[in-house]
Amino acid sequence: MLNGGHLPKQNTIEVVLNKKVNLNHSMAFDHTQRQLFTYVGKYITKFHMASQRIEVLYFQNDTIVDMVYDPISHALIYLTDRKQLKLLSLLSSYEYVVSDHVSWFTYSAHHRLLSMVMSANYFCYCELLESPTCIRSSLDLLQSFVDIQNSRVFLLTKTNLLMVKKFVRDPTSLQPLTEVHDVSHFEVYDDNLYYLMKGQLLYRNLKHNNLDVMLIKNVTFNSLKLHRESSHNYKNTCEGLSCPFFCQPIAADDVSCGCPPPTIPVDKTCICPKSNPNCKMPQCVGFQCKNSKCLLNNVRCNGVNDCGDNSDEIGCEDKCSSGTHLCGTKCLIKDAVCGPVEITVIDTVATIIKKRSRSYIVLIIRMYCYDG
Repeated sequence: MLNGGHLPKQNTIEVVLNKKVNLNHSMAFDHTQRQLFTYVGKYITKFHMASQRIEVLYFQNDTIVDMVYDPISHALIYLTDRKQLKLLSLLSSYEYVVSDHVSWFTYSAHHRLLSMVMSANYFCYCELLESPTCIRSSLDLLQSFVDIQNSRVFLLTKTNLLMVKKFVRDPTSLQPLTEVHDVSHFEVYDDNLYYLMKGQLLYRNLKHNNLDVMLIKNVTFNSLKLHRESSHNYKNTCEGLSCPFFCQPIAADDVSCGCPPPTIPVDKTCICPKSNPNCKMPQCVGFQCKNSKCLLNNVRCNGVNDCGDNSDEIGCEDKCSSGTHLCGTKCLIKDAVCGPVEITVIDTVATIIKKRSRSYIVLIIRMYCYDG
């Protein structure tokens, strides 16, 4: 290990994964809670790294090819094999499509910014719950990253050429800054560029263009993710706001409820604007209560009024215990949601129904940021 000026000290962290985690599937980490999200057998599934607990959360018919988790908004952002980029709130269980025709994306929680590549060689960027701004490129793009704060754009081409460009007002007019050849993956942290070149992890300070440092020797890497942790104390928390649809970071130390485009906020909810009265609303991907709440689909017919209007207990021919829920004709454990495809990653069946009485090794670079 080298001690570089870009980090106080470099440490490798080995993540011991549950044996049921498939390293060939996309995964996202929540390091604050030591949790891992991945796609298993048509379900978004959460693994607790400190224990063997597994929670099967949401059915997703389209295969997820990449995902990230934002611990501030408690949202999963993921890309499907149909090239749809989606945002799913784990607090409200509502989901919306950020954009179609997306071939690659990344999310920087520090910048509160999504960067993506579209199928027709557009690179795009937007904050959460905003419409993407897209710019046509003459290059065949694999990846992109727009750093608004530092006025830089990073474009990785299909020939593995990483082009770093700068701009003055906005990314529509770019000037060359530097280039790096044979790059397969890259991550950016302010002036610090981390990238993989032929499986080797290298670092470059963008203020010293030609100085490359190999960070770890005798190890070959096939992927690179940067996770930046912050010590900010937030004025509000997404858990405390109880947003009906989505919560979003609006500053370095604050969050607020928000509505995805083209919907607008009215009376603590989201509605279609008058100019587009039939717009597409966020979709509930769990159990839809009659009062518009969306819950994990693990609340039916267990004697507990989870919805608040008792709609999860209506029409129950059969009854399960309070610690389980009804799915078809079976009582399942709460860690397994009800869905159209059988769950195989955990044992799901809890008890016999009672009739109701008719009376990878992953490289993790951790960044600790402190005010002052």
